Amino acid sequence: MPNELSVLVVAGDVAGAAIDVLTDWSASGIVDPILVVDETSLRPKDFRVPAHLIVEGRSYATSMQSYLADQVGIDLVRLVALGRVRVTSSMASAEVASEVLKQLQQTLPGARTLQAQVIGTSHQGETLPATSAWLGWHNIVVAPEDSLAPGSGVERLASDAPAGLLDTHLLTSVCTIAGAWAHADGSPLDDDPPLPGNQVTLFRSFTRLLSAQQVENELLGRIISVADGYPLPMVGNERAWAVEDQGAAAQAMADQLLTKHHYVMPQPRVLPPREPVKVLGFWEAFRLLWGFLWSALVNAPRRWVESTVHRFSTGMAALAQRTVFGTDDSEYEVVVRGIRSDGTPASWADIDQMSAVLASRIGPSGSTQTAGTDLSALWRDFAGGAMTLLDGESRSPELPPIAVGAHRGIVTTPGMVVPDPRDLMEPSGAVGANIRGWKVEPADLIQAHALEAELQRVAHGNTMLRTAATADRERLQTWRARVERSYTGRVGHRLGRAVVDTREEVMSLAQQLAGANSALELPNDIEERQRRVATKLRWILLGALVAVAVTVTVIVLNVIGPIVGTAIATAIVLIWVLSSVVVFMRGQQELFQLLNARKDLGRRAEILQEFLGAAVGDLRRLVRAYRQYLDWTRALGTFVAAPNGVLSDVRQQGVALGAGLPRSIAFGEVQPDPAVLDDVAARLRNEILKAGWLSASWESFLADVPEQLGTRAYEVRENPDAIWVDQGSSDRSLLSAWSGAVDARGVAAGSVDGLRQRVRTTLAVHPAGLVEQLSATIRTRSTSGTIELVSYRQFIAGLRDIRDDNHVFDQSVFTDIGAAGEPWRIAPGSTWTATGAADLGGSVVVAQRSRAISVEDLVFGAEVEVILPQKDESSPPGHPVM
Repeated sequence: MPNELSVLVVAGDVAGAAIDVLTDWSASGIVDPILVVDETSLRPKDFRVPAHLIVEGRSYATSMQSYLADQVGIDLVRLVALGRVRVTSSMASAEVASEVLKQLQQTLPGARTLQAQVIGTSHQGETLPATSAWLGWHNIVVAPEDSLAPGSGVERLASDAPAGLLDTHLLTSVCTIAGAWAHADGSPLDDDPPLPGNQVTLFRSFTRLLSAQQVENELLGRIISVADGYPLPMVGNERAWAVEDQGAAAQAMADQLLTKHHYVMPQPRVLPPREPVKVLGFWEAFRLLWGFLWSALVNAPRRWVESTVHRFSTGMAALAQRTVFGTDDSEYEVVVRGIRSDGTPASWADIDQMSAVLASRIGPSGSTQTAGTDLSALWRDFAGGAMTLLDGESRSPELPPIAVGAHRGIVTTPGMVVPDPRDLMEPSGAVGANIRGWKVEPADLIQAHALEAELQRVAHGNTMLRTAATADRERLQTWRARVERSYTGRVGHRLGRAVVDTREEVMSLAQQLAGANSALELPNDIEERQRRVATKLRWILLGALVAVAVTVTVIVLNVIGPIVGTAIATAIVLIWVLSSVVVFMRGQQELFQLLNARKDLGRRAEILQEFLGAAVGDLRRLVRAYRQYLDWTRALGTFVAAPNGVLSDVRQQGVALGAGLPRSIAFGEVQPDPAVLDDVAARLRNEILKAGWLSASWESFLADVPEQLGTRAYEVRENPDAIWVDQGSSDRSLLSAWSGAVDARGVAAGSVDGLRQRVRTTLAVHPAGLVEQLSATIRTRSTSGTIELVSYRQFIAGLRDIRDDNHVFDQSVFTDIGAAGEPWRIAPGSTWTATGAADLGGSVVVAQRSRAISVEDLVFGAEVEVILPQKDESSPPGHPVM
C-alpha cells in the first residue's frame, strides 16, 4: 500500500478539466492514485467529502473518508487547493479547503499533512485578489510562462491560449507540488514551512517522462531467449566453449549420474550351480534299508517313499503356490506387460500399485522395502547435471562440467539436454483411431517401445493401415533416436531398460518357481519299481529265514555242534544283510537321486524366493524412479525451454501520444534500433549470465507454485522439499500433481523480473554508456502535435544537469515596486530535482521557486511576446541553449 497520498480540492469550473487530464495520465501510468474533490459537491452539515478516485485510467466516485479508511500505512497527505485566474477568476474556497483539511486530519490523525494553495495565471488576465494568500498554507502562483528548461527561451502564456494547453501547464506543476508523479518521489515543498503573511512565490515545473518499455522488453527478450541456443557464459576471465559432440557429452553426464546413484539400479543376481549327482552308498543304503524292509513286509513300499520325500516337498509346494501367476492375472498383466485388461497402456501409477500387490503376494522380505527409498538426492543431481551441461557450473564433484581441452564446455542446444515436453508422439489419422490412448511424451521411452510394437502389429495385421502404420513407425524411430541422444533421454533409456529387464526377471523367476510344483510329483512307475525291490527283499528274507530254520533243526538233531551251527546261522544272516543291501542299492539308486534332487531344489527354491523378492523390490523402486523421472523431466523440460521465464504483456504507456502539450512537459518513447539491441544484449549476456546463472532461475522456477495445482499448492509452499522426496502413494504423488500443473501452466514469468532489475542496475553503471546507445533516438510529439524523432539530448533538454539556482523568472509579471528586490530570481536552494525509473527511460522533474513576494506586487496584464536568450552559434537549429 502507498505511504503517501495526493488530494486535490478544485474550484467548480476547474474540476472537469483536472479530472480529464489526470485520468489520461493515470491511464498511461505516469501518476499515482489521486483523490479529486470538487468543492461544489460538498453538502452543508454533511461531514462526508465526496471525491473522485483516479486510478489506472479510471475515475471512481467515492468519499474521501471511505477511501482513507481502506488504506494502511499512509503517513503523509499532500492537500492541494487548486484555482486559476484568467479572463475570469475561479479561485478555490478557503473555507471549503479548510473543511477538507479538517476532515482529512480527523480521518488520519497520525498522518502528517502538507497543504498548499496553487493558483494558475495567464497574461492579459485578471489580477490576483489581495486576499489570495491563506495563512498556514503554501501559497504558490504558477508562472504564466512556457519553456523547455531553465535558461531556455520563454513564451508568455496569454489568457486566450488554448484551454487545454493552459490546463496541462497548470496540472504539470500541481502534480509536482502534490508529489503525484509515479516515478519521481517527493515534493519540492516537503521540507519547507509556509511563508508568513500575504506572501506568495512564483513556481514553475519541467517534466520529462521517457518510456523505454519496448526497448527494454526487446532487450530482455534477446537476453533470455534460448531459441538460438544457450549463451556461452563467462568462467572466470574466459568464455566457455561450445561442445562439438553435444550428444556424447550429454550421455556421458547421464552415465555419471547413474554411476553416482547406482543404488537405484537393480543388483545382479546369479543362481549357484547345481550340486553334482550323488550315488547311493552302502552305509546310506544300510540306513534306509530297514524302514523300507518294514514297508515291504506290510506291503506298503509307496507309503515309505512318499513319507521320505514329503519333508522336501511341503515347503516347496507352498512357496510355488504363492508365486504362480496365471495368464489371466490382472496384476501380472499390468506389471510385467504394461497393459490394462482392456488393452490400453497402463499408467505408471497403475504399474506402481500393482507391483506393490505382487510384493505382498510373495510375502514379507527385507529386500522388498527398497521401493520406499528416498530418491531426492538423485533428482537434485538430475536437475543439477542438466544445468551443469547448460551453464558450465560444477554442482557435484561426481558430475563435473565438460572439459574441452583446458576450457570449460557447455551444451548450447537445450533439446540435447532435455527435449521439449510438448514434442509428443502419437499415431496419425486412421492408425490413431485404430489404437486409441497412445500419446507418448518424449521422456517416456518405455511407452515409445511399446507403441512401436503396437504399430508393427497393426502393420502386419491390417493391410489397409499397413502403409500408414509403417510410416508412423519410421517417424517414431527417428523421434526416439533423437530423444535417446539427450541427457534425460539417456537416463530414461537406462532406467527404462532396467525396468524391462527386471520385469523379465520377475517373470522368469516366477515361472521357475511355478515349475517346482510339477517337479514335486513322483514318477508314475515309481510304485512298480518299489514293489519289485520289495518282492526281492521278501524272497531274500524268506530264504534267509528258511536257512536259519534248517540250521537250528540240524543243531537240535545234533547233526552238527552248537558252535558250528551258530557260525552257520551268523553267516546266513550276514549273507542276507549283504544281499539285501546290494539289492536295495541297485533298486533304489534312482530314488536316491530323486531325494538329492529334492534337496537341491529346496536349496535353490529358497534362493529363488529371495531373488524374486529382491527383483520385485527392484521393480517397485525402478517403477517409482521411472515415474519420478517422467515427472522431473516434464518440469525440467519446461524450465530449460525458457529458464528466465517469459516476458509478460506490458501495457505500453503511449507517452508519445497527445497534442497541445506545453514545452515544459514532454512524453517520449525510446525508438529501438535492432543493431544496437543485438550489440547491447550480447554484452549484457556476457556480464550477467555467468557460469552457474541457471541456479537462481531454477530456484525461482521452483518457488513459483502453479495455480493449476489447486488445493495441494499449500503443500508445496509449506514444504518445498515434499516434491523432491515424493513419499506419497502413486495416486497421491505430490510430485506428479506438481509436474502436471507445471505442464498445464507452461512457461511462467520465472525470474524475468529479477533479471530486469539486474539489467537496469548494470546499465546504470556501465562504463560503455549502453543506456545512451539504447536511448539515442526518442519518439515524441512536438507542441504542434506532429510525431517526430529527436535525439536524447534534445528530448531531455539538459534537465538532468540542473543543479544551481542561477536562473530567473519572466520579469514582466512583477510591478516596478515589487521588482526592487529582484524577486524574479530563483530563491537560493529552491531548485528541486527528482529522477526515477520504471524502465530504462525513467523520468526527471525539475521545480523552481522565486523569492517571496507580496500578492500586490504581481501583475498579469503585459502584452504577449517571446523573450529569447542570447543566441549560441554552437547550437544547431531547434536545439535548446544549455
